[in-house]
Amino acid sequence: MFTAKRLGLAGMFCNFDKTFFMGFAEKKEIIMEIVRNADDKLLGLIIALANEYNHQEYQFSEEEIKKFEESRDEFYASGKKGFTVEESLKSLKEKLK
Repeated sequence: MFTAKRLGLAGMFCNFDKTFFMGFAEKKEIIMEIVRNADDKLLGLIIALANEYNHQEYQFSEEEIKKFEESRDEFYASGKKGFTVEESLKSLKEKLK
């Protein structure tokens, strides 16, 4: 079994082939060992990385944006009327009765 000491910190982040075949529990064990031995700077980096991972915003692709714009343009060209939030909620409530 690999440990953080055997792999070294650089090994954890640069040799993905070694960690690729590890199970979830083994990876957690290594991360916990790294955290236990980390200095303040490394802990700050780990926290920043976790925050970035947890707060990623979805980036629309050019193709998705193009589809949104085409749909919007088709709607405007159709002459149909849109609905306010209040109108939509009222309509939905009436349909659910």
